[in-house]
Amino acid sequence: MNEKPILFVTLPGEPPMAFVETMPDWDAFDELIEFLVDQYAAEITEQFDGPDARRWILEIAGQEFELWHDDVAGNSFVATKPGAEELIREIAVDLERRLSAEGSV
Repeated sequence: MNEKPILFVTLPGEPPMAFVETMPDWDAFDELIEFLVDQYAAEITEQFDGPDARRWILEIAGQEFELWHDDVAGNSFVATKPGAEELIREIAVDLERRLSAEGSV
């Protein structure tokens, strides 16, 4: 696999993001949600689904973050609340390890 499974992006004035490069499609969003619920006991607090984008708000151990899907940008974890950056980095590193070793979550 040539491409890095997870791409971390931090832009000035924007929340930190982790793009799941090897799982960019709509169906992978559901697989990522299942992974977060099963492996991290994530609770889904809000769901916004549109025709070409999704944005679900999740909470793990009191930390809130979002999983976004955009038909152009793919799937990404977004640290929209203070303190969530470390959590999404931890999840992304775990996910990257699993994708590199096993090819799936």
